[in-house]
Amino acid sequence: MGRHAEAIDELKKAQKLDPLSLIINTELGNAFSFAGQDDQALEQLRRTLDMDSRFAPAHRGLGWAYTRKGMYAEAIAEFQKAISLEKDNTFSLMSLGYAYGVSGKREDAQRILDQLIELSKRFYVPPTYIAAVYVGLGDKDQAFQWLEKAYSERDDLLYLKVAPPWVRLSSDPRFATLVRRVGLPQ
Repeated sequence: MGRHAEAIDELKKAQKLDPLSLIINTELGNAFSFAGQDDQALEQLRRTLDMDSRFAPAHRGLGWAYTRKGMYAEAIAEFQKAISLEKDNTFSLMSLGYAYGVSGKREDAQRILDQLIELSKRFYVPPTYIAAVYVGLGDKDQAFQWLEKAYSERDDLLYLKVAPPWVRLSSDPRFATLVRRVGLPQ
């Protein structure tokens, strides 16, 4: 909903209750990232990885924080680490495809996009994942087609107002319409 300060406060409370929780620490880093507090996000996510360097969600979070800062080589490396730790995680694969796209590695992004589409023929791959790679490639029309599919399938659109791929679409009038239809505040 874009209520970043509240999210950070709640996650800090949770962290005080369970300071060794990897997921709480990772989500706190993600909340900093969504709030545009990229340096705090990087610091928090690195601390999380100091607790357990094999925790794939923290590598993904770090990758997204690096992506927001335009540090694409570092982001790609973090997403690749996440994939090596969770081989079948399509969220990590999508994240890598998006990073490839925004960094100008179009062939690599297209390869991952093709892989996600192929995987979607065998098992469920959220349409938002495919849309995100299209955003990374700069293809807004395809991204919106897949977001419409996500909406019609009731896919997870909770992060529509804050996740990096969707922020890149926020100036498009179709985006405001989708946010309104999902029921998120404008």
